[in-house]
Amino acid sequence: GPNCADLRRSVDAFVADTQVGEAAVSPFLHDDPALLRCLGIGEAALAGVRLVALRADNVEELFVAAAAPDFAYVAWLHPRDALSFGRHRFFVVAAPPDAPLTAVARLTNTEVPVIWREIVSYDAVAWAESPPLTCVNLDVRLGPNATVYVDGAPIPRDESGVSRVLSVTREDHEIVAVECPEGADRCHIRYREELPAAALQRKTNQCLGVRLDIAARARPTVAVLDATQGESCREAPLRADGLRQGASDHLTRGPSSATHEFRDLAAFAAATDALSALRTRLQQSGGATAAPGGAADGVDLLGSAAKEAWRQGIDVLLSFDLQCVRRGDAWAYRLTATRVALSSMFSRGRYSGRALDLSSFIETVTEEFQLVDHLQVALASALDRSLATPYLRLLVDEPTRHYRAGANVTVQHYRGRTKGACEGECKDPPLVVEARRLSVGGDRPPICRELDRERGHTPALLAAAKGAFEGAGGRPLPLQIERDGSGVDGSLVGHNDRASLRGSVPGWYMIVARWAGDEAPRDAICVHLIAAKREIWGDLTMSLGALFHPFGTPEQLYIRARAGYMYYLKPNLGVGALFGYAYTSYFRYEGRPAWQDFADVNDTPFEWTRHSLLVGGAFEARTRSARVPFDLRLRATPTLNISFLDLRKVPGTLENFLAEADGKSQNVDVDIDIHVDAIVSYPIGKVSIQHLLLMGLQALNDPLMTVSNNVRNNGGFFIGFGFGIGGAR
Repeated sequence: GPNCADLRRSVDAFVADTQVGEAAVSPFLHDDPALLRCLGIGEAALAGVRLVALRADNVEELFVAAAAPDFAYVAWLHPRDALSFGRHRFFVVAAPPDAPLTAVARLTNTEVPVIWREIVSYDAVAWAESPPLTCVNLDVRLGPNATVYVDGAPIPRDESGVSRVLSVTREDHEIVAVECPEGADRCHIRYREELPAAALQRKTNQCLGVRLDIAARARPTVAVLDATQGESCREAPLRADGLRQGASDHLTRGPSSATHEFRDLAAFAAATDALSALRTRLQQSGGATAAPGGAADGVDLLGSAAKEAWRQGIDVLLSFDLQCVRRGDAWAYRLTATRVALSSMFSRGRYSGRALDLSSFIETVTEEFQLVDHLQVALASALDRSLATPYLRLLVDEPTRHYRAGANVTVQHYRGRTKGACEGECKDPPLVVEARRLSVGGDRPPICRELDRERGHTPALLAAAKGAFEGAGGRPLPLQIERDGSGVDGSLVGHNDRASLRGSVPGWYMIVARWAGDEAPRDAICVHLIAAKREIWGDLTMSLGALFHPFGTPEQLYIRARAGYMYYLKPNLGVGALFGYAYTSYFRYEGRPAWQDFADVNDTPFEWTRHSLLVGGAFEARTRSARVPFDLRLRATPTLNISFLDLRKVPGTLENFLAEADGKSQNVDVDIDIHVDAIVSYPIGKVSIQHLLLMGLQALNDPLMTVSNNVRNNGGFFIGFGFGIGGAR
């Protein structure tokens, strides 16, 4: 009516000012004559209240609550209760002076209420204009007994959770997930997050994405956050570059995949920065407990890294650090895995106001190794210990070793997280490690190729290894285990024990490990105990006249020096070639033979010598067993003997003895010898020392005569002794 004209002009001016962004005074003042005249009441009627104006153009309903010392004011208002001024509507609420007032409004096409809270000391405007809206893309995976609330309003859900776009104001909002387990006495907060107004001031048409995964899972999820390396690793032959991929492969296909689900962590860069800050804070604080309201909330030290991982449904967050230490010309490595148990942290009172001990959900495990090839095994052990996954692994320092040296094996084992103290075999479970020879020499058995190619052994492969082990011809060899003696105990502590396969017969061996009582092995590896396939050798042998047969022959000294090459087709059988030199000295005490050269009446003694070039082959059979410190060899050497005779001291009148009567006046004699050496050899350093017993057949092409009738007939049998040395490759 006409009494409200002045008030209408005040409202129009207020609306005009707010549209251009200027500060405007509320048109509804409790002592404004225009308002009193419009309402037709006296000044005393509004003297004891203060007025709060709320713009109601798109408000569908409004709940108002105000408190005074002796009463409370509660009102539920609808559009029909608003004051209309043309196209504009206002709710005007009267509240006692200095009373706390809360207004909760539901706007058109929104599911999240708009909230205004103030202590009303003077006339005020809650919303000078309709609250500006933006949107939030809410994608929450929930368990069956959980509900998501945004600013206290429940958000409708489907079977898997909440997936919808919400219209919200550009103000602070709170997202809370409440879980009410069946049979539980009360509900608990599963997750809570503040959405600051700054994050909603978006100038694009895209909605703010909020992704949560807080559904109960059959297997905890684990993610790898980062992998770092020490500064000294820049000079080492090992890098941390492949740790993330190696961890991903093991978590996907290793034994931990049965108990944990691997998930890639999105928003990697931001989370990495946050975890780096977390690591610095933890190192400074030493993992101390921080109470609520103190300098830092113990849980909030996890920062955005933990929150982002938890939002993406990660229960366990892993990071790795590789340190390299130079030890002389070699390197030693230390791999540390840090485990952040996010699920443990959130389930233990993230929102309960209780202090948390950081050490209760941040744990580290360390693996040390010396060989670059052992990185993947160290990584697998660190991962399994971090996730409390039992394992039993065999690690051989050198898969190929000399048969006398044997093989050194590291037995890595971890029984899983223990719930408390236990005695007997529970505390120190027995291990069974056995070896068996699969073959003597030859190519690598197929099962060994499979074991080498596949580091994470599947049950099918271990079953095949068991079959090969049981079907092998060699007898089982139990390996003595030496405990690591660290004396350290704990739920994540693993052990690296030592075992040795003592020197034995050369060949391919399979080593299996299992817990006592297991039927199938938990791990299996192959080692190759080898003998040198090549040997370069030399020997020196001598035989005196008394060792020649037949007796009465003129030989008085035989010296042989040879060098040869032997190639072993099998560990116990070799073939080769040789060359050498032999010296033979002859002496006839009785002078000429009685039946030859009658024209010569000289019976004085005389002598001659033979210088021989030896060329031939070699065949050797030998024993190879590390149980005794020596090998027995039998070496046969058919030899072509090309001799040069020195006959200067033989009287020239002895034509028959010199074989000149037969037309053989040359000083060259070609014979075929067969020498058989019985050898005892033993290694000293990189060479083998050989003691020889020579049994030789000289000049097989010459007749074996009691007395030699010319200088060329030197057939005979003799025994000699010698010394040799060999160098194997």
